[in-house]
Amino acid sequence: MSIIDSIQKAREKGASDELILREIIKQNPDKGIIFEEKLKKGEKATNILNEIIKKKKKKPKRKG
Repeated sequence: MSIIDSIQKAREKGASDELILREIIKQNPDKGIIFEEKLKKGEKATNILNEIIKKKKKKPKRKG
């Protein structure tokens, strides 16, 4: 399941964007540091998740 699908499913089940982002940070510690910094600077979890979705949609899928 892609990250986009995971975010959408979690939202459909009623999970808050803050909870979803915390789970992403926990599962991806390398990128989590970046997200933590954005949160500290006052960016909202919803904006960060929407940015993740936007970036993932732009990347072409790998074949093979």
